[in-house]
Amino acid sequence: MPAALNIRKQQERKVRDELILSSANDLFALHGYHHTTMQAIANEVGYSKGTIYQHYTCKEDVLAKLYLNCGLILLDSMTAIIASDLSIRMKIMMIASVFLNNAKDLPAISSNVTLVKSPEFFSKLSQDHQKEITAIDAQMLVKVISLFDDFSDFDCDKVKNATFGWWSMQLGVQSILISGWDISALGFQSPEKSIFLSLNIFLDGLKIPECSECKSWEYVQEQSQNII
Repeated sequence: MPAALNIRKQQERKVRDELILSSANDLFALHGYHHTTMQAIANEVGYSKGTIYQHYTCKEDVLAKLYLNCGLILLDSMTAIIASDLSIRMKIMMIASVFLNNAKDLPAISSNVTLVKSPEFFSKLSQDHQKEITAIDAQMLVKVISLFDDFSDFDCDKVKNATFGWWSMQLGVQSILISGWDISALGFQSPEKSIFLSLNIFLDGLKIPECSECKSWEYVQEQSQNII
């Protein structure tokens, strides 16, 4: 096959793939993952179901690819924040901001994170997607650990416990955002401001130094947008 023709075919496949993923994401957000079929995705993009199957062998692989794309964006953001000259506390706050904004912007993906990690779902994925998801999850964990690992007062066990505490808090607030739970009815502030206050208490308990940069949640969000 001539090189020019091969390049054109690759470009056409990429365009089809992007359209499939974009349409699937819209359908997952509108109808939910469980009520969306491969036929519905085919109807939405105007391709035959056979064409969809040339890209993805099952609906699970479609969601897995969306999850992976989202994960790469988060990893890039985490890398940029961690590489900055900001304090440990500010870096943790900014990464929290990025994750929560991602949960709000991509509800179809964020609401299905638990599903993607479940053994039943995971076993249906292609071998490539299984390896890629395992790798990207590991990279995220390593980056979070690096935040606490750079703090000289922490031993190995304290680094692991601090990482687990922050990660658990993060997932909990993401779940509140995705579910639309009105926590103000219980006397709490917005989920974002509540995690800002809770994170500060958590980091105080870990004796992470305070910093003048962590002025407010609005300031943290502004800075996280600037750096990424």
